[in-house]
Amino acid sequence: RHVAKNFPKCGVHLQCMLFLLCAGFSTRQPGHRKAIVDGTSTFEEIATTESDCSSAKRGGDLGPFTRGKMQKSFEDATFALAVGELSKPVSSDSGIHIILRYG
Repeated sequence: RHVAKNFPKCGVHLQCMLFLLCAGFSTRQPGHRKAIVDGTSTFEEIATTESDCSSAKRGGDLGPFTRGKMQKSFEDATFALAVGELSKPVSSDSGIHIILRYG
């Protein structure tokens, strides 16, 4: 994974999958989180093929960011995660997210 130089101490680095509500979230997302937790798929594999976010081409990698850069519900969920923790589904104005914090 890429780690930014001079990364601010108050920032996070994460991967995210976005499922647009109009894109069949209820039938797509539940199995994806379970596959990651069970170890049958990696976050990167699923994000690359299933996420509606532009970060899909990077395996869901959003890169580092600090507070005040994302929608509040997304940001609150992100900063509440421990490093290495996978979120439950998080709703925002953009859709439903599954977040993996790794920095």
